[in-house]
Amino acid sequence: MSSDEIKIKNIVIDDEGNYIRTLIMGDPSLPKLVLVHGYGGSGVLLYRIFKDLSQHFNLITIDLLGMGSSSRPPFLCETGE
Repeated sequence: MSSDEIKIKNIVIDDEGNYIRTLIMGDPSLPKLVLVHGYGGSGVLLYRIFKDLSQHFNLITIDLLGMGSSSRPPFLCETGE
């Protein structure tokens, strides 16, 4: 993988097949930096800084469960407690 290539990987997190979408960029031998977007967002919102950060880090962004390109399992909470 070249240093400016983005690798997309879905990480399965349970037996139902739910997954977290990850975007990985940069040299794997560099220190890892994980970016997490804000509520209702997506890791792609941070794309403008991917190339610069990937020169110094093995950059990993994740889409939180239910947001971005991650899976959207049913929300079964019946109370706010």
